[in-house]
Amino acid sequence: MKAIGFGQLAKQRLLLGERFVVRYPNYWLVWEPGTFVVPRGNASASDTVLPKAGRPAAPAAADPLCFVLEVTPHPVRIGRAEGNELVLSDETISRHHCELTHATDGWSLTCLDDAHSTLTLQGKPVAPGATVALAGGAKLQLGSINLTFLSPWGMASRLST
Repeated sequence: MKAIGFGQLAKQRLLLGERFVVRYPNYWLVWEPGTFVVPRGNASASDTVLPKAGRPAAPAAADPLCFVLEVTPHPVRIGRAEGNELVLSDETISRHHCELTHATDGWSLTCLDDAHSTLTLQGKPVAPGATVALAGGAKLQLGSINLTFLSPWGMASRLST
């Protein structure tokens, strides 16, 4: 799943104007800035190095990461384990937390049975095994991670503010 920095998308919105939705017709998941709990014993943290000169700059600390939700025949799995389409390496996220599915009537969210951490939609808990419909602008909380589900037009509007 491709991540794009909010600032980079804001520049695209400015350049493209109303054509932004034509260029980016998919729904989005926006990982909002906030608390991030690095898993204990994460060996890769000790190997982190600063980017070399000439590489693109990393998003600013308060710059949300935006993920394009492409329509596929299989669900978009979200969790801490490798192999998920969206890997959130946060201690408060289950290995296989939830999945997003697209059908003819829109997108839905399913809380997976092994989600031992919290999953809320619009502040209301989603029980393990339950599936709920997603609407544009929906606020999801997976453990301590906050995500916003946006339509193409919702993303264009948010980028314009």
